[in-house]
Amino acid sequence: MDKSVNFDIQTLSNLLIEGVELDPLPQWRQLYHRIKTAILKGYLKTNTRLPSSRDMAKQLGLSRNTITAAFDQLIAEGYLISKQGSGTFVANISPDDALFLQNFKPAITNKQNPLNLSNRGLHMSAITRPNFSQTSRYTPFQSGVPDLSYFPKVELSKIFANVTKTANADQLDYDYSGGLVGFRQAIASYLAASRGVICNADQVLIVSGSQAALDMIARMMIDIDDDIWIEHPGYGGAYSAFNSAGAKFNALPIINDRHDFETAIKNCPNPKLAYLTPSHQHPTGVTMNLKDRQTILQLAQKHNFWVIEDDYDSEFRYDGRPLAALQGQDQSERVIYLGTFSKTLSPALRCAYIILPKKLISPFKTALFNSGMMVPNIMQMALTQFINEGQYMLHIRKMRTLYNARRIALLAAIKIYAADFISPMQSAAGMHFAVKFKHPKLLKLGDNYISEQLQKHNISNRPLSAYALQALEPDQQGLLLGFAPFTEKQLTDATHKMVNVFNKLVE
Repeated sequence: MDKSVNFDIQTLSNLLIEGVELDPLPQWRQLYHRIKTAILKGYLKTNTRLPSSRDMAKQLGLSRNTITAAFDQLIAEGYLISKQGSGTFVANISPDDALFLQNFKPAITNKQNPLNLSNRGLHMSAITRPNFSQTSRYTPFQSGVPDLSYFPKVELSKIFANVTKTANADQLDYDYSGGLVGFRQAIASYLAASRGVICNADQVLIVSGSQAALDMIARMMIDIDDDIWIEHPGYGGAYSAFNSAGAKFNALPIINDRHDFETAIKNCPNPKLAYLTPSHQHPTGVTMNLKDRQTILQLAQKHNFWVIEDDYDSEFRYDGRPLAALQGQDQSERVIYLGTFSKTLSPALRCAYIILPKKLISPFKTALFNSGMMVPNIMQMALTQFINEGQYMLHIRKMRTLYNARRIALLAAIKIYAADFISPMQSAAGMHFAVKFKHPKLLKLGDNYISEQLQKHNISNRPLSAYALQALEPDQQGLLLGFAPFTEKQLTDATHKMVNVFNKLVE
């Protein structure tokens, strides 16, 4: 039985028309945001049939192409469904779902611009990352942070004192080179040995954190409405950076531990760039296999797009040596590689690096100096010595052993106590892994609701749906569980608490 309902054009007009002409964004994008907001707020409910593009264009005073473009984007993101011969309908999306896109709401009217900001400023300041605030700091299973109690304070304090005393005038001056040459050389040598990255010091660009790196790439590579591929589910920091540049997102789905390139090509055959986390996919934790790595490099060469390889925590691989970076396999220089010290040492260092194809070195170095995203020279000098003396690799090995023991402890606790409820996804790297639901009642409840219930009991976690470009099917939903900053006992105790919540939810 067809449960769809019609939504008359006048009612829809009342919801959408106010402010349409005042928005700084293109008209199709204004309409897209208004319809999406109406869906997420519950004004347009599941199975509602929208007016035809012809009728809507006439009523709203917009071109039919504008209506079609907005509909196409909403269909691609899963908000609308097109049924041949029947019309366009609202998809099954609950207004309470904490979908990833719901957290990015650009400014939409001049009334919201009392500060007289630029259009880019309006858009950028209105983008908010999903609210991942925890009930308290460092509560299992918080993810994304190392165990900072092991930060090498003594070793680095001695090095900082030494480089501060011995720094010469040139080292204390402005740096126009994209980073001190000694630091860039140390990073190039380290990456060649540990990650199989092929580069020289000139290709290394030092920036103030991985988010700064993403922001710079967005500024340099993306114009408004440029098509890009982004993993679905995928990393929120990349989404916010590229969204601020006005990118048009196209999902590269992660299905059964594989990247679904066929779907991505079908929906968008010629992206401007593709953003990937191949060594430890964020958030699912899967590692891109050799066939998929070869495929993305071949596609990048064939369709002339850039590949952003975010290697955010690849140092922590527990099953053999870390897989070689995608960049090292790239023969056509289409890969831009990102790395950071935030996961291996501390986020407070605000230090990351970009490995650039040779043709991009000059424009990126100029842009870096103009943006002011440089890392203080004293920090670079200290980290150079820390790396060259071998202390950095010693620290990584120590933390890898520690984190692996904690990972094994959490996996064991899940197997013993929570096997009826959740199943870990295969992951042999990083500082977190994802779990999917097994119990039928949990599958029915959905990961957003389950995540909220766990948070109420002081159990930190993140639902996979919060990273999704569109609604995830029940069997694709789950939770992201971090283990790096917690002892084995803390992880086991937290698993017991989690199981108690699950038991109450399935009663």
